[in-house]
Parts: sequence; C-alpha cells; structure tokens
Amino acid sequence: MLPPAPQISLHHREKKTTYTAEHILENPHELFAPAAFASTPTCTLPLVASPEWLLELTALASDCIWDRYSFALRPIPTARERELGDFWTRKASFEIVCRFLKRDPRGDQQLSYRSIKGPDGFVFDADQNPQWLWPDSTVPPRGPLYGMRIVLALKVITEENCLFDQPPDKSTKEVPLQLLNSFGDTLNDPSFSDVLFRVSNGPDSLQMYAHKAILVKRCEYFRHLLSGNFAEGSTETTIEQDRHYHVINLSVPDINAFHGILYWLYTDIIAFTSPLHDDHTSHSFPDKSPPRCSPSMVYRLADMYQLETLKFKAFAVLRNGLTAEIAVHLLFHDTSRLGFHFVQVRSLLVDFVVENWDLVKLNEKWLLSLTGGTQDPDFTMQLLQEVFSRIKVSPKSDRP
Repeated sequence: MLPPAPQISLHHREKKTTYTAEHILENPHELFAPAAFASTPTCTLPLVASPEWLLELTALASDCIWDRYSFALRPIPTARERELGDFWTRKASFEIVCRFLKRDPRGDQQLSYRSIKGPDGFVFDADQNPQWLWPDSTVPPRGPLYGMRIVLALKVITEENCLFDQPPDKSTKEVPLQLLNSFGDTLNDPSFSDVLFRVSNGPDSLQMYAHKAILVKRCEYFRHLLSGNFAEGSTETTIEQDRHYHVINLSVPDINAFHGILYWLYTDIIAFTSPLHDDHTSHSFPDKSPPRCSPSMVYRLADMYQLETLKFKAFAVLRNGLTAEIAVHLLFHDTSRLGFHFVQVRSLLVDFVVENWDLVKLNEKWLLSLTGGTQDPDFTMQLLQEVFSRIKVSPKSDRP
C-alpha cells in the first residue's frame, strides 16, 4: 500500500530584511597582543552580528606589529537553508564601516574612517561564495593601539525570493488556486500553443503542447533550447490545424516527471508519489490535474534543466519520506541510479542506512543487495564497503 502522495504548492513572495548592528572593540591592544601571533601572522576575531550573519575582523602582522586589517562577512545558514544541504543561496547588499577612535574623557577623537559597500545583490551560497572578503587590507592609524577603540558598523539588506510549503501569512497576497488551475489547463492545449514536445522513453512516446513565452521565462534551459543553442533536442517546425509549432524532440528518462515539471513551470504545483513508485513506463492525460511524479526522477530532470528550486523540493520529499526499504531501493535497486549520479543523494541514503542499521539489516531488499542488487557491481561493492566501515566504527556497535 503506497503512502498518500504529497502535493506541494510553492508560494512566492519577495522578502527584504534590513539588519544593522554596531560592535565596539574597547581594548584592541589586548586582543592583538604579540603573543597572539607567535605562530601565525594573522589574528581573526569573530563578531556575531546576528543569528544569520557573522562579521570577522582579521588583523595582519609584519615584524611583530599589527599593521593591516581586513574583514569577512559570512552568512550563518538558517534552519531552512540547512535543509537544502549544499544548495542554499542568499542574496544581500551590505555596508561595513570601520572607525578608529582615540579615547578621551572630553570626547573620543576619530583617527580614521573607512566605509565599503559590497556589490549590490551579492549572492552567497554554500559552495562558490560562502563568504565575502574585504577586497584589500587597510592600514590603521599610526600609533599604538593602546588607548584606542575600534567601532564597527554593519548594515545588511537581505533580498530573497522566499518559498513556503504552506500558504504565507495573511499580510501577503496569494495567487488564487482557480487562476493557477487555469494556467495548468493551458498546458497541452494545442489551440494557442506554439511549442510541440515529442518526448520518448524507450518504446513509449508522447506529444505535449506548450507555450514558448512561459517556458523561456521560467526555465533558462528551455530558453537556450528554443533558441537553438543546445544540440540535445533536435528541433523543427510543423503546421497542424493551420498553426505553426516549434517542435522539440526529446528523449527523457521519465515521461511522468517531464509532464510534472512542465505543469510546475505553469503553476508552481507539483505532486509526488512515493519514491518506490517509479512508474515511468507509460503515461496518458486522463484529466487536467497535476501528474503524480517520482521525486527521484523529478530530482534528476530538475538537475538537467537547471531548476534549482524544484530540485530542492524533490530532495526534501526524498529525505522526509525515507524508510529502510526506500533507502536500500534507491541505493542498490533504483533503475535511475540516482545514488550513483548524485553525491548529495548518495550521502543522504548512506547516512540513513547507517543511522537506521537495526531496521535496514532486516529488510529483504538489503539482503538482495548483498548479492549485487541491480547497480554496477563495482559501485555496489563501493557502497557496501562504505556502509560496513561506518557501521564498524559507529558508537552504537553491538551490531553484526
């Protein structure tokens, strides 16, 4: 008996959050003492600006004198961003101000002032841009740090397109479901379409009508494909019922998932089956409702079509729906070989198997995996070695 299919609607809204903070270093001569750089010519002070941002001041020394300083701004991943693993991004604009003051009972005297703005809409992520670095080191004012204080001011404006699994609060405007359904109804309606997909998966094939204006706006991959910049989908034109169509011939690993992705491009709505229900052998259009898709196949196609939001969503469904049977199936018996092609998915599945070993070792599919499963023999052996090596060193180990 398959579990009920989760139907997920993503609601979008633009969120802009401004954060300002000031941090004062009262005794920099103590913080940057000579002993601090006995083994290294740098000293970094983490200054937690907020739960979501970390500002670091780095002092650099030469000839046992602190003579330059620099900054780094790092985002601290939120709980929601951590759910996305290595795929989260955060867009922000920011400004850092650094002032050196000489303490004086009659009023502090400003010795130097430096302000720098980061690039507008800088995109932080977990991989390529995990931090922003002050582009050059700065010389502090002359004289000893004794008797000085350093005042740091940070202003960050976060600009992001937020995604909600549930409807947003009443202060935001929702798109009526009837309107979304109306958009969905236009998919595969030849009346006013101008694109014809001819998709195939082995002996199965299907024709689907779509609209170029929607495809190129929502998906960069289809923008290039319809511009003739990709060699993958052979293209042509045809005339049917006195209408001209841009024809794209595609071979896809899963026709259901391809249909579901097109429906999502039109409506932001996608419905998933259980990860074990990988029915990608046949397809039809019984009604206008969104097709139920395998999350593993949606993940694979979303990666191919560079749809990161949908890829995140499919990964979340995979993670939240894992059982011992599903994890073993996806690792060793899944014909799409998701664990072979995607390191993030493989890590998720192996972690689950190790953490739930007492359940996994009793599963029938696991016993079949010991004889090789349906994956490449070398890959299967590599997986088994990784699982057994981690179980062996696990602190829970009264395990066979």
